[in-house]
Amino acid sequence: MSIRYGDAMMCWRTEWKRIVMVLFVLAGAVAANAQTRPEFSGTWQQDNAHSVPARTGDTTLKIVQHDP
Repeated sequence: MSIRYGDAMMCWRTEWKRIVMVLFVLAGAVAANAQTRPEFSGTWQQDNAHSVPARTGDTTLKIVQHDP
């Protein structure tokens, strides 16, 4: 049984449309996940050994984040 040129092109187009549709769904899922905001509230302490410029003493910061 032979496949005609038109039949092969139709099959290829159907597969191509399916691949594009899956890519759009995946892109939408990634975009929806990326919309969440990080929360940086808390007590942060600077590592003076790895900081430039190096600071002396206690470098502890208290961060309070307020989302709009």
